[in-house]
Amino acid sequence: MRCVAVQRLTSAPSSVAGRKYDAAMPKTSPKVFISHAGEDQEFVLDLGAQLRSSGLDAWVSAWELLPGDSLVRGILERGIAQSSCFVIVLSHASLAKPWVQKELDVAIERSVAEEYRIIPVLLDGLTREDVPTGLRDVLWLAHKTVAETAFEINRSIQGLSTRPPLGGLAAHLAGASSGVTMAENPDDDLVLRSLLREYSVHVDPTSYLNYFTDDLARHLESETGLPVEAFDESVHELNHKGILRADRMAGHTPGRWLIRDIPGTTWWAFGLSEQLDMEDIARRLLIQLMNDQSFRRVHEFQGLPFWVVKTACWWLCRQGFIRYDHSNSGIFVKSIEPGAKRWMRSAM
Repeated sequence: MRCVAVQRLTSAPSSVAGRKYDAAMPKTSPKVFISHAGEDQEFVLDLGAQLRSSGLDAWVSAWELLPGDSLVRGILERGIAQSSCFVIVLSHASLAKPWVQKELDVAIERSVAEEYRIIPVLLDGLTREDVPTGLRDVLWLAHKTVAETAFEINRSIQGLSTRPPLGGLAAHLAGASSGVTMAENPDDDLVLRSLLREYSVHVDPTSYLNYFTDDLARHLESETGLPVEAFDESVHELNHKGILRADRMAGHTPGRWLIRDIPGTTWWAFGLSEQLDMEDIARRLLIQLMNDQSFRRVHEFQGLPFWVVKTACWWLCRQGFIRYDHSNSGIFVKSIEPGAKRWMRSAM
């Protein structure tokens, strides 16, 4: 099953107007099957109308089925089988519906056999623990407004990205002036720095969501001339050296890797290469931890990106100054060790 790709659109609802996009809508209208419980029908009808107004052929049972129609033939054969995308609206009501589970089972079976996108939309404040097991490796949408939800579904299906354009090769290697070498090979260095920037922006660092690299590989090829084959060689080498942890995806699609983890040592080196004083950041974080007993669940610190805060915690733990747990809810510092005060005195 594929993670939901983050992509670009040519038009957007009024709530997100003002963003710029650089590709046109496809000429054909993709059919989007919306699986839901009857209790959520008002939301689904509004969502379907938004999707249809933006050029997506939303399939909603209330519109498509007539009294006396076969549910199996109508939903499974005309609906899911003929759709190009499956949107499942997850709520307390739909999680309890056997028929919604049946629709999801059919969609998952199809996604295993072919390229079939599944997009979960979470209502009622549901969290990862509420999501069916078969969908936990898929990036879902936490519902805000109908317009924003429709916009996110639309840009995912269109296969386009809202990410800012990448700079040239020189811009990516500019951090090397700090004297910190991320990778000895220039191609490896370019790929690693680009990947870390993309990963830190598009993957929520408080979670364990995975990141696919094929969009980045194609973008690097168009922006810097780095061939996708060279991208694959670099990721293979970086993975072999333990600089990152990645899996080659089945089918060997050029440029497609699944990034499972970025070690703390890699993030620390990246911070130094970006000319951040990582040790000073760690020191300031430790000061606040020592002075504020309520500051134990670390969500943010002095406006720094979360990957910087997470890396500072990793370094403090590695030095034996703190112990912490990292989960989907963020970082929880369990204890400050005795050596922390001695280090603070020596660092003053």
